[in-house]
Parts: sequence; C-alpha cells; structure tokens
Amino acid sequence: MERDRVGRTILLLALLSVAGGLLKIYGSLTGGSRAVFVDAMTSIGNSVTIALTYKYFRESLKPPDLDHHYGHYKMLMGAPVSTLMVYSFVAGVVLFDLIESYGNPYKVGYESPLFAALAVVPYGVAVAISKGSRSFLAVYGGFTVIELIESSVSIASSIGGMAVSYTIDYAGALVLLGYLLFELVSSFREVILSYSDVAPKDVVERVHAIVKELNVEVSRVRVRKVADGLYQGDVVVRVRPGTPVEEAHAIMDRVEKELAKHGIEVVVHVEP
Repeated sequence: MERDRVGRTILLLALLSVAGGLLKIYGSLTGGSRAVFVDAMTSIGNSVTIALTYKYFRESLKPPDLDHHYGHYKMLMGAPVSTLMVYSFVAGVVLFDLIESYGNPYKVGYESPLFAALAVVPYGVAVAISKGSRSFLAVYGGFTVIELIESSVSIASSIGGMAVSYTIDYAGALVLLGYLLFELVSSFREVILSYSDVAPKDVVERVHAIVKELNVEVSRVRVRKVADGLYQGDVVVRVRPGTPVEEAHAIMDRVEKELAKHGIEVVVHVEP
C-alpha cells in the first residue's frame, strides 16, 4: 500500500538524518568551526523534524471517529508546520551564537571539514528520496537540501578558516544562516497554500470528464485537496424532469463510486 511505502521511507530518512547529523556534530565539536556548527545545528533540527513527521503520519492513518468525520488526513499538515517550528528555533540559536562569537578569534581544526564532507553521503541519499516524493515529504526534502548546501559551504569555509583566517569560516556561517532564513520564508508560503483549500484545476477537469462518461450532466463541482492523492467535495448533477427517485439515487451512487476509484470523495446532489 502507498501509506506503508511512505512509512518505510520516513524510517529510512530518519536513519540517514541521524547518521549525517552525528558526523557533523562531531566535526563541529572537535574542529571548532562556526560554519560546521551551523551545519550541525540544522542536522539536529533535521533529525527532530523527521521524527515528528513520522508521528503525524501515523496520526493521519486513524479512521474517522466522532471528532473527525472525514478522517484524520489533515494531521499530515503537522509535518510541515513542525518543520517550520524546529528550524525557526534552530535559526534563533545559531543567530545568538554568531552574535556572541562576533569579533572573537578562534582556531579551526581539520576535523571540521573532514566530517562535514563525510556527512554528504547520507544526506545526499535522503534528499534524492524525499525530493522525488510528491507528498508532504517534499517539504522535508526542501530543508534537507540545506544539509547538502551547508556541507559544501561549511567544508569550503572551514578549510579557509583553517588555512587562512577564521573570518572566512565565520562568513560561511553567516551565509548558511541567511539561506536557512530564506528557506523558512519559502516553506511558510507553501504551508499557507496547502491550508487554503486550493482546488486543483486538473482534478476539477477529471471530475467533469468522469461524470460525462457516465452520461450525466454536471451543474457544479467543488473539491479541495485533503491529502496527497485524496480530494473531497460535492458535485451537483442534473437529471431529466420527472426522473423517479430510485433512478436519481442510482445515478448519485454511480457517480460517487466512480469518483472514489480516483481518490475523489464527494457528496452528490441531484437537481432536475
């Protein structure tokens, strides 16, 4: 099943995230690089985020109940919202650290660029997996891309800090912080769009095409995205004046069942 596959994917991403994070944290502690410190902090945030993503994914699998008549699909939105919260906290911690260390010379050891480079491997695999998904994991993938960008910048800047001056390493840390803030703003816009009950044009067109194939005239279609591959709404169809009630109900059932096959759950209303 699709949801079982997503669950396995989340667990794999969690293992990759922890592996990459441990490498960067070790490099930050032993090498003293501020750029790799930023790298390590976002790695911690990455691991927390994937754990929360898995939690909300499990919540979304619950069946409808007295409090959630349409199911728990919207619980999936807890994943991108958690991502925003965690990375906002990370951005605050990093900003405070860089302000505190401003103007204070420090040394950068070879451990920082070395372990930052080793961490590229697990994060590269994680990005390839999550960015290839059209589900909520794509938002997570967007932030995981930061890990690869940070690795490149932190490796280069920590090498510069080790060979030339700590100011190169510090400048790299500022660049990484700026990119993190940019990603926060971009992902916030994506979350707002998801919450806005957008009606995908292709889904509306699909509803019209499917109902037309059933030789039923469509008067109105209203749908909204609930989760990836799942849409809910209502459809108004027209029948001939004088159509018996039993026949009208049969038409409604046929339309509902056919649309449900395509992940579109609707309530059908019939008017003459």
